[in-house]
Amino acid sequence: TIGDWVVAGNTARQMIQDRLKNLADIVSETLPPFLETGQTLVSNIGTPELLAMNSETLRYQLGERMRSVPFFSQLLLFDSNLNLIGGYPRDKADPPRLSDDEATGLRLALKNVTGQTYLVQPQMGERSVMVSFIALIKDAAGTSKGVIMGRTDLLANPITKAALQSVESLKPMQGEGMVLDEIQRVIYHTSGAGLLTEFDR
Repeated sequence: TIGDWVVAGNTARQMIQDRLKNLADIVSETLPPFLETGQTLVSNIGTPELLAMNSETLRYQLGERMRSVPFFSQLLLFDSNLNLIGGYPRDKADPPRLSDDEATGLRLALKNVTGQTYLVQPQMGERSVMVSFIALIKDAAGTSKGVIMGRTDLLANPITKAALQSVESLKPMQGEGMVLDEIQRVIYHTSGAGLLTEFDR
């Protein structure tokens, strides 16, 4: 009987280890294309003609561009002085709060620093961080005209949603799952605990 318990325990342990490895592989394979897609999309969405539109037309155009490829949950447009021109779904009349990293990223974009991605603390009750993608807008002559920022939630994003839902499968087993970034900060947790804090081993 004891031998059977040992064999069953070892089998169950191996099954759990295999499952965790598969989950880790799924998430790690999802994040690079997510980051690449986000940067490409925000660069393509941010075209110079947006900067000449009135607020109503700009809001409509940003909404249309966001819906045409459902990746971002929010778009924000800034002029070359980093004044907020408009956004979708929130606009200039209801400005969002920018993180310190985002504010720095906007300034760096005007210095032609490309491929910027930042993590943002989510609203209360969310289980994943927000991710901001920032791109410089130039005219045909290469002159800097403004900056566009796109934000998305990892748990709602179409690329990362399925991978994180697979981590959610640990909850019925009384387990918890989390995803860490390259400096060991929690960017997703099944309970929403400790987001953007360093993982405590």
